[in-house]
Amino acid sequence: GHTLAHRRQHLPERLAVVHSSRASLDEALAAHERGEPHPRVVHGRARDAADRKLVWVFTGMGPQWWGMGRQLLEEEPVFRDAVTACDRALREFADWSLVEELTAGESVSRMSETWLAQPANFAVQVGLAALWRSHGVRPDAVVGHSTGEIAAFHAAGVYSLRDAARIAVHRSRLQQPLAGTGTMLAVSLSEDEAERRVRPYSDRVSVAAVNSPTAITLAGDEAALTLLAEELRAEQQFAKFLTVEVPYHSVGMERIKDELLTELAPLEPRAAQVPLYLTGAEGIARGEELDAAYWWKNVRDRVRFRSAIDRVADDGHRVFLEIGPHPVLGHAIRECLDAAGRSALTLPSIRRKEDETERFAASLGTLHTLGVPIDWDLLQPTGRPVTLPRHPFRRDRHWTEPRPVAQVRLGHRDHPLLGRRTDATEPTWQARLDTEALPYLADHRIQDTVVFPAAGYLEMAAQAVLRLTGSTTAVLADIDLRKALFLPDGEDRTVEVSLSLENAAFTIASPTGDDGERTVHAAGIVR
Repeated sequence: GHTLAHRRQHLPERLAVVHSSRASLDEALAAHERGEPHPRVVHGRARDAADRKLVWVFTGMGPQWWGMGRQLLEEEPVFRDAVTACDRALREFADWSLVEELTAGESVSRMSETWLAQPANFAVQVGLAALWRSHGVRPDAVVGHSTGEIAAFHAAGVYSLRDAARIAVHRSRLQQPLAGTGTMLAVSLSEDEAERRVRPYSDRVSVAAVNSPTAITLAGDEAALTLLAEELRAEQQFAKFLTVEVPYHSVGMERIKDELLTELAPLEPRAAQVPLYLTGAEGIARGEELDAAYWWKNVRDRVRFRSAIDRVADDGHRVFLEIGPHPVLGHAIRECLDAAGRSALTLPSIRRKEDETERFAASLGTLHTLGVPIDWDLLQPTGRPVTLPRHPFRRDRHWTEPRPVAQVRLGHRDHPLLGRRTDATEPTWQARLDTEALPYLADHRIQDTVVFPAAGYLEMAAQAVLRLTGSTTAVLADIDLRKALFLPDGEDRTVEVSLSLENAAFTIASPTGDDGERTVHAAGIVR
């Protein structure tokens, strides 16, 4: 990736361009110069150090797929060396080759099987962590989801690679024979409500994971879970079975307890070198206590992901980088922070079926725009950095008025119904509606009174999205038409269209008096 930095006084604005050739760089920069969005261009303003504290989040089971890490193995020596080291460590406890399994064709891949998926995810995560460190990116905190705690603890310095490989092999090997003994069900309930629901089935069903305020996973006996799913669906509650045959984090794990404790007894945990937030128990780890007994908790007890993320957020972390073959936890992280009135930025390392090198570079560029330190010696291995030439001094005269003022002076509008963009913090447009300027509105009457049509609200919302993103399409959802907007003949009405950058909600409202109160006419979600 190639990165250019534009620094302005007080508010450093940064631009990162991901490219593979001079032509692609020219194309991306030309699009940015024209003000057009481009998939290989990211830009933003560097945050204060307190707002860019970076959390590495190691994903658990689920995101693995047959082709994961394959491009990085071919193109990134740092990644390849780390995965090869994992292969050697795993071979001490297993009789198969990780590299051979990672490079197997789709038709013969066994990546969906527990015995392979967990060690393979672990190796890909170790490789990604090494690749991030080689670019100068270091975590301010680390958290792992379920089996993701293996690579997380290794990254935090608690385990040697050999000990981490021991856990990955034995944890997955012992769980593999449990395939077919149960399944898992995702539900949209609070933790307390989930506890109440599973109480009648406590000997067969467990709360397996608490990922966010309303994202819960249950695990256990399939027949019992089917009854629970039918109850929830009858109440119009969300309930969806996951495509797994092992009841992870449930009473079904009890049968492997003794052997797991025996196999992991030789672990030699050390003090954590970075704040390490636990999901197999509550709190921040010292490191030395993460022995075989802890891993029994990790296997048997629920995943306390929400609790860990809440604590991470309480400690001031706002940027989350998923370390895994595909991002699966970003939505849960944002839900946790939204519930506490906070914002979060989540980034993937790589993404399923996307160019892995390009996706990694795009996330690296995004971190740079936030002010996260980057190792420029690695990105610029030859030559020496030089400053860009100064712009020639030209004595042309230019208006310095703000864009909203120029819009009013020149009579420009973004759209006849949308009106003009205001200088509000959130994207907001203001329009004056009347039947003289927009005579077709007079055709929409109820009892001889002009009523602004529902299609008009949808057009306003869609145009707001198109103006804001430069896209050519918009999707509207959850439309709520709340109160009619009347347009008496000879009068006009001022309306405001606002978009929330946090949750993509739009609101169309008009002022009702001098006290600042508004009447909301329509609302919904845009994509």
